[in-house]
Amino acid sequence: MSIFLPILFIGSVQAFFSALMIASKKTSGPEKIYLSLLLLIISLEFIFYILDIYNIIQYQFPVFQFTIGPLIYLFIKAIKSKNYTLNIADLLHFIPFTVFLFVWIFFVYNLASIKYSDKINSYSNSTITFLMGIALFITLLTYLILSLKEIYSYQKNLKSVFSYHSFKNSLNWIKVIVVLMVIGYTLMFTYSSLLLFKIINIAFNPLGIITISFTILSYLIGFYGYNQPALFNQKFNHTNTQHQPTEEKNTHKLNKKETDQITKKIEEIMMEQKPYTKGDLTIDELASILNISRSGLTQLLNQNMGKNFYKFINEYRVNEAKNLLVDPEFKNFSLVAIGYEAGFNSKSTFNSFFKSQTGMTPSEFKKRYSQKK
Repeated sequence: MSIFLPILFIGSVQAFFSALMIASKKTSGPEKIYLSLLLLIISLEFIFYILDIYNIIQYQFPVFQFTIGPLIYLFIKAIKSKNYTLNIADLLHFIPFTVFLFVWIFFVYNLASIKYSDKINSYSNSTITFLMGIALFITLLTYLILSLKEIYSYQKNLKSVFSYHSFKNSLNWIKVIVVLMVIGYTLMFTYSSLLLFKIINIAFNPLGIITISFTILSYLIGFYGYNQPALFNQKFNHTNTQHQPTEEKNTHKLNKKETDQITKKIEEIMMEQKPYTKGDLTIDELASILNISRSGLTQLLNQNMGKNFYKFINEYRVNEAKNLLVDPEFKNFSLVAIGYEAGFNSKSTFNSFFKSQTGMTPSEFKKRYSQKK
């Protein structure tokens, strides 16, 4: 079993320091706490496997994995939900972990000591272990599915908050991780079930797969979690309330006079200040510039203009790009550079949105203008 020790040590250290890096970020929020705890749990899981290998403790069942599903779910909820704060009710999600922790301590831990080489069979053939495995699988699957539901809900509303799409705000990385975890745990549970009921007779130690999988998992969570400012910087966060403290209580509907005044103000600011040229502009930032609530701006865009924030901003960017494409001062700029100058933060978004608005790509637009001269 010593073959797994280097990976276990590396995984434990990597997860631990990733947790410290995320916890040390100069921003506050429960999402940071949940992600740090998730990495610490992974590190702790590795440590218990190491102690088990050295026969210091008996760790036949990964009881700490009962916390992984709830932590991922609460992490996504904290990012998605407005005004989310830590509360006592969150602890209810960890009831399965608490129950099976006591089961592990008072029952599984007191099983007769056996050599690690014999644990391959006992891992799948123990009725108690299998029942705990069913509980773990159901708990994880439930929370992972709930997490996917929250991610899809978050992504559905992206265009009402952000003016851009990128890994910084899409949560695609955590969606991929959750999907892979669903597949991985389903395969492991299916294998254990088939082995227990003697449908197959191919026994192997799952520690290798678990070790490698969680090492990769801790790296991905640490890397993307640390490098994704949309998760920890309130300026980008979907839950930002810095400029609208009474947002939730504001149910006032704009009348025609207010609508006309705000519309005129928006047009003036968009023409003079050109906030749309900021590639990562959010609706909170524009609402702050206009000195109105986010709900008021959203209402104006959706009900009076018939568009979401994403479309509203990128239409201005397209018009800006059209002007730059025919401006002699920018004739030596590449099309990508023109897109960035207009506020687009990727070539693909620039091309696709430009074509959806004009019926032609930026290069076709520039070529057609040149032919008319």
